[in-house]
Amino acid sequence: MTLMATLKTTENINIGPIGSIGPIGAYKIPISFESRLYNKLKKNYETYNKQFSIIGDICPGDKLARGANKIYYIHKKGEWFLQTKRWFTNQGRQFTFMHLDEDFTDFMKYLDTVLLFIDRPPSRRFFYLADSIKSLVNDIMMGLYNLKSTYPNEKMLLCKIDSIILSLIDFKNSLEEKNKSSE
Repeated sequence: MTLMATLKTTENINIGPIGSIGPIGAYKIPISFESRLYNKLKKNYETYNKQFSIIGDICPGDKLARGANKIYYIHKKGEWFLQTKRWFTNQGRQFTFMHLDEDFTDFMKYLDTVLLFIDRPPSRRFFYLADSIKSLVNDIMMGLYNLKSTYPNEKMLLCKIDSIILSLIDFKNSLEEKNKSSE
């Protein structure tokens, strides 16, 4: 007899850069599916961790940039020829805004997927994955707070950063609620 987990949703479940697992309706899902889903979510976490982990190292006055590989890096405050480097590599404020919007829209979809599945399977490993994600989210939030001080007069960028921070706080609160309800 195969263990099953019940999932109730009719929307496509996008699990980040790897793709979608499609609509699943209200089906009984075999545990082997749960393993595959966990592996995809874990792989996506590793991708996002690599992409965003540097954000936690931002200090006030530092500027954020993104390479062609979609991995972020920091231009430290006081760096020689900083403006020239940022202009040459198309890493101005507008591009920072655009990259944050694009990448964090995908990341929020991933976080929603994690929340959808966190309490469904009979396995606790989703909670361990969620703890790793929560740690990444905490680091990202600290860096984004520092990034705000770099652009005090850029209202659109500040609003985007605030929006990202609020979404991350919402994820953490939802995660805590699910942790409490599963105990």
